[in-house]
Amino acid sequence: MPKTRDQKEVVLKALTEALKDAKAVVFADYQGLGVREQQELQGNLRENGMRFEVVKNTLFTLAAKDAGLKLERPTGPVAVAFGFEDPVAVAKAVHTFAKDHEALEVTGGFVDGEAVEVSVIDKLASLPSRDELLAKLMGSISAPVRNLASGLSGVSRNLVYALTAVKEQKA
Repeated sequence: MPKTRDQKEVVLKALTEALKDAKAVVFADYQGLGVREQQELQGNLRENGMRFEVVKNTLFTLAAKDAGLKLERPTGPVAVAFGFEDPVAVAKAVHTFAKDHEALEVTGGFVDGEAVEVSVIDKLASLPSRDELLAKLMGSISAPVRNLASGLSGVSRNLVYALTAVKEQKA
């Protein structure tokens, strides 16, 4: 049953808000992807604070225009993944899912309000996640302190060995 004009306006408003709030948006061609697979992707994204929707092209084009984004009208059905916190996370999640499911093909997206091509989405997906980068940063910050502590303990340990050797020599 077709949606009424009021229902379409509600969807349009929700899409516009999602496009304004999203740090990254990934478009994908989902033809051939089964309902269970779509639900699996949707669940994976939802667990990480992201969203996945299948959207009519006309509504999506209007929502993009209302959100101030420049978008060429998509051809064919479009599935959209929204990432609200980490642009790398949404690109990585969709890209990983697309590797395992050939029916899903990434076709482009937006990052911080700028239109990007598939190659940019692929590059984002290959980057380490925010958590991985923070862990590397913390390791880099703590390494000098750890090395200093190890060096200082080595000096005192060697002093104890030397004193023990002198004691044994005199005994």
